[in-house]
This record gives sequence, structure tokens and C-alpha cells, in this order.
Amino acid sequence: MSLPDLLVIGVPKAGSSSLFTYLAQHPDICASTKKETGFFTGLSPDGRSGPVTDYERFFDHRGTERFALEATPSYCYQGPRVRGAIRETLGAPRLVLVLREPIERLWSAYTFQRSLGHLSGIDSFDAYVTACEQERLAHPSILDQGFLKGLSIGVYGDFVQPWAEMFGPDLRVVFFDDLRSDPAGVVRDLCTWLGIDPDVAGGFSYSAHNPTLHPRSVAAARAAAVARDLSHRLLRRAPAMRRRFRDAYLRMNAGSIEERPTAEVRDRLARFYDASNRATAESLLQHGAERLPAWLNDTVASAS
Repeated sequence: MSLPDLLVIGVPKAGSSSLFTYLAQHPDICASTKKETGFFTGLSPDGRSGPVTDYERFFDHRGTERFALEATPSYCYQGPRVRGAIRETLGAPRLVLVLREPIERLWSAYTFQRSLGHLSGIDSFDAYVTACEQERLAHPSILDQGFLKGLSIGVYGDFVQPWAEMFGPDLRVVFFDDLRSDPAGVVRDLCTWLGIDPDVAGGFSYSAHNPTLHPRSVAAARAAAVARDLSHRLLRRAPAMRRRFRDAYLRMNAGSIEERPTAEVRDRLARFYDASNRATAESLLQHGAERLPAWLNDTVASAS
């Protein structure tokens, strides 16, 4: 069977769509027909969403490429069932985990969910953080939290070490900071790690993918989200028409967001994520990381 041996496993809102698109340009990498297959899931008793033959269909166009690639960001936080199912199903795949400073990642998650009209009754980032805190207390399992799991996803200390322990040198952690400032360098390093030609990466396109588009009207964004779900079902075989609908919506409702996280909420989140960041830094150093971004280096320095 043709199954993937290269997975981008997270985290959400850290550039996984861009990284998937960059890597897919390599002649030795066959990308899945759908970026996020979601085949592995912590909600299933065996960690899989269906028979393996269903998974294989995403890669049935694979030819002689060295690697088959998919990218499902939610894999990273879905727990031991997913890790075990990946090991059992795929053997020893290569895994890439992209980490982003958790407060910035949470802000991006907020603006993304807001742009989709998912945050009814939540009118500010501060209110979103409070709602996430309340949901985390009421439903500790991250799998049960829906649109309010953004706070918990940033607790990297809960899942980085288990991935590193299970997959060892087959796991590579990269940072959003580097992916944003030097995407070609990140891709070249990953190609070298994979044992495929890194030089071709210089000719890839490195435009950003899946950016958050801020709506002028959140109510209109909610209506558009409903229409989008309906159009995906009705126009599954007409992608050009779906794109026309999307372009028309953007012309009518695309705007910008003037809100920014306040100093108070940033301080509150910094205290919340401090222990997790320390644990993450320690795990990565134990895993052999040679360089950490400033937001992790600061936790190491303050602990010493």
C-alpha cells in the first residue's frame, strides 16, 4: 500500500499549510491530495478514523517519489492514541512539528476563528482568553473543546516530550520564527535531514498560504461560513465555482483588524504558559536541539 512516510503534525496556526506547500514542490515528495487528511484521531479507540485503505487513497497517485507527505496540525495534541496509531500504521515515518510562540499563536487562532464567524458573543481577545480558560476548567480534555481549545493547544509542555520519546531522531522540530524569516533555509535543512536534494529548494515559491482574512462584518462572516459549508457539499466537483464565490465574498467583506492584545492579557498569558515553555525548552534540549528561539531561550535563562 502507498502510505505516507512524512507528516507535518502541528501545531495549528504555525505555518503548517505553508510548509506543506513548500515541501510538496520537491520532486522527491508526493503530497496528499488533501492537505489535512485527519486520518489519525484521538477520539477513536484505535486512533484511526477508518480503514487504512481509506488513508491510502490520498496517496494513490504516488510514483517513484522518496516520500509521501500529509499535514494535519491537530495530530500533535491528540494524545497517546494518535502517537501509537501512527507508529503501528506507518512504522517509522519522519515527523515535523512546527512550534510558534504560544501567545502569538493564540492571537492568530482568535483572529482566525473570528474570521470564520465561530466566536458568537465574544467581542475581544480578552473575552476569548477568558472563555478558553473557563472551557479548560469545565472540560480538561483538549479533544472536547471545539473552537475554544486555542489556549490549551499552546501548552506544548504536555505533548512535545512524548513525541520526542517515541520517535527520537525521526522527529524534527522547527520554529515559526525561522519559517517566516527564512523559509528556504528551513526547507533546505529539512531536505538534508530527509536525505533528498536540498539545492532544488532554492527555486521553490515561498509565498504565504492560508493567511487569516479579517472580516469587516463578523455577522457576514458567520453567514459566509454556513454558505461555505453548504457549497462544499453541493459544489464538491466544481472548485472553480467555489473560488468565484470566495472571491466575491472577499471583495464584499475583507478588511483589517485594529484590535491588539493588551499588555494586561499578555502578562496573564505569559504567566499561564511559563511552566509549559520551560518544560518545552528542556525537552527540546534533551532531544538535541542546538538552537532555540528567543521565547524559549528566555525561559531557560530565567530558570538558570
